[in-house]
Formats: sequence, C-alpha cells, structure tokens
Amino acid sequence: MRSTALAVLLVGCAKHALVGAPAVADIRLPVDHGAHPAQTEWWHFHGHLVDTRGHAHDFFLGFVRWHTDDDRLAFIPVRFVVDPGQAAVFCVTDRAGKQYFGREKYAFPDVWAASAATGLLDLRHDEWAVREEPDGMHLRASARGAELELVLGTGKPVVLEGENGRFETPPHLFYTLPRLPAAGTLTLDGERLEVKGEAWVKHEWGFLYGDEVAGWVWFGVQLDDGREVQVGLIKDRQWRPMAGSFAEVVERDGTARRLKLEQVGVMQTGEVWTSPRSGITWPVRWRLELPEREGALELSTTVPGQELFSFPTPIWAGSLEVRGHLEGRAVRGNAMAEVFGVEQPFFRSLYRSGPPQAARSAP
Repeated sequence: MRSTALAVLLVGCAKHALVGAPAVADIRLPVDHGAHPAQTEWWHFHGHLVDTRGHAHDFFLGFVRWHTDDDRLAFIPVRFVVDPGQAAVFCVTDRAGKQYFGREKYAFPDVWAASAATGLLDLRHDEWAVREEPDGMHLRASARGAELELVLGTGKPVVLEGENGRFETPPHLFYTLPRLPAAGTLTLDGERLEVKGEAWVKHEWGFLYGDEVAGWVWFGVQLDDGREVQVGLIKDRQWRPMAGSFAEVVERDGTARRLKLEQVGVMQTGEVWTSPRSGITWPVRWRLELPEREGALELSTTVPGQELFSFPTPIWAGSLEVRGHLEGRAVRGNAMAEVFGVEQPFFRSLYRSGPPQAARSAP
C-alpha cells in the first residue's frame, strides 16, 4: 500500500506537458472562439459606449485560463488543487462622473465557478458570461455599483495577427475582431442606462508566459474615421521589445497593414498615477508615433485609477481618449491600453509555468 501511494505521489509530482500553438496556424471561426488545450488562453472584450444623455463610458471584460507544471504550495504541485486555473476581470469607466468600477474573480478554491466550452463561444465565471447567440455575442458582468449587459453584432472581419494568426515567440495563436457594434444596458449606482457603441474582441492561446518575459504594453485604438491602430510590445527583463511584438493599422475595409516596428515610437509622456493598492506607479498618458503613416497619436485618460489585479500580476487596463493626426489629417478616437510589469519585475511568486519546450531544450 505504501509503495503504491509513493508511486502515485511521484507520478503526480512529475511535470506534465504544456500545450502551445500548433506548428501551422489553422484558425477556424466560430469554432475557435471556444477553448483550447493550451498553457494559457485569454479572451478580452472591451469597448466604448455612449448613453442617451451623450455621456461616454468604457468597459473591459477578460477571461483567462492557465495550466502550470512548476508551481508548488509547499511541496504540493498547484495543479493537484486547481488545473486549469481560471480568472476573470471586469471594469467600467464613467468618464463624465470620473468614476471607475472594477472587480476580479478567481476559480479557487471553488474550481467549478468557471467554465469555457470547446467548439463555441461560451464562457462563464459565476454570473459573468459571454455566449454566442444567433444575433451576436451576449456579454453580462457586474462590479459593485455597475452592471453591464451587451450584445455585440457583426462588424469588421477577423484580423489574423502574426503569420496567418501565429506568433513564434512565444508560440501562440492570436486573432482580433477590431470593431463590432455594441448595444445594451449599463446600470451605474442603480440608474439603468441604454447604451450603444463599438467593441473590440481579442483571443489568444498557446504559450504566453515565460520567465524571460518582464511585461507588455498593448494599445487598441479605434479612430473616428473608421480605422484602428494596434500596437503590442512584449518586453524582456531589460525592458526591450521581444519577438512577437507588432504594430498595425486596420483600414476601413478591414485590411490589416503591418507597420515596421522599429519605426514605431511608443513613449510615456511623464503623466503617472500611483496605486494606493499595489504601490505601482503607472504611466497614464502615451504618445504613439507612426512615421509610415505620417502620424502621431496622443493617448490620455480622464480617470487615472484603472488598475486590476489579474493573477499573476497587477494590470493597468484603462480607457484613453485619442487625438492626433494621420497622413496629414486630424483624427480623434478612443483606445484601451493593457500595461503589465512597467515598474517592477513580473510578479511570479506563484506562477512559473516555464518557457516553451523549444527554449527548455536549447543549449
């Protein structure tokens, strides 16, 4: 009996294979809206809304699933307790009232609190949910003082990032739906508001974490002239851009034009906000320079305090107002930014899934 128990323990403590992206990207929608067997998988939904009074609001709803093989609680592998780990984050920004409503959820220790279906878009974390219906994607989430119910309709076609949807470093698949019409209700402090606007959907799966990654910065800009600008920078421990970083402009017809990353400028302007919760000082104003498009965009926030705690690290997931010029014309719009690891090393005291297998076997 003792030998059997010991054998089970030894087998259980051995690392199990983590799944990355396939060698050849083959993204098929709507099937690939669903979950995949991957080290990490993210679904992000964000957008910009206007109520019937003309007041602007922004929202962000994210679902995350991850598997680990290196984590330990004392000597017990974390995956003995929860595998996959699941988390969700939600926030609403009321620009006119300068209010921010945010909340995080974790499926631990209640591992049944969250689920993600395969083969279709059907995400759940307690009462929060996103589901594909015949009339579009239905979103439902709430934070203290804010409740959101939206339907995202059909808009611009899917944009496959990287090489036909695949990035080599780290190896993962990634697609976006950069502009979808959104309509529904937003309840703030008990007041129910009819809202409509535009949303953006991102979905990534594969190897997304590694000890060499210090953090990243992502901007999704929706311009009033019908174009989008997307910039994603993965940063190493010296805060240098890594492979997998990219920048692009999505034209009005949905065509994505990749920009030369070495010619794209991403700069902090010096305006910052220090979180009383984490102690991190976050940049809250940015400048994007796009020489290929003869342009520059100024991104600034009306509500600096837009921090969420998305395991394994705090994140500034905030809305920004956009002004600038492209190709000699003045432009305006809205943006969402995701900023990880700007000031301190990537917080990983309980999340060490390890780098991709190719990196592990390298000399």
